[in-house]
Amino acid sequence: MSWEFTLAGTGAGSTEMDWFTIQFGADRLVPGESLSITITPKGQSIPTFTKTMVGFGSGTNGLLSYGEWDPAFPTREGTVSIEMVQGAVDIHNISIILHTPTYSASTSITPDIHLVPEPSIPAMAMVASLAWILRRLRPLAEC
Repeated sequence: MSWEFTLAGTGAGSTEMDWFTIQFGADRLVPGESLSITITPKGQSIPTFTKTMVGFGSGTNGLLSYGEWDPAFPTREGTVSIEMVQGAVDIHNISIILHTPTYSASTSITPDIHLVPEPSIPAMAMVASLAWILRRLRPLAEC
């Protein structure tokens, strides 16, 4: 799942650390579950932020990541993508704050979604093939 964002200016430049957060809902990321996060600036194909998060303990209620943004983030616009690798989780809020020597900017996205892994192409092809085979066998069984 992907969301486009625009960072709104929050003030003059700062040397504070950049940060990125995801806040999960009541359905937390538990052991055995994982998700992948990428942030790509508008007009680019190479992400400036990539992170894989895994559940631990009694359930992870969010991700907070400091100082991992490229300080030369070329635009205040981009796309944040979150892909569920294994398991399922509710995501209620995504916050991004970027600090550079010349400006500070932030955004907040509230998707309120239940994220599950996307089906893979081989799995979908197998299901389609099985449906086709069963449909072809059905007329034979009616004879």
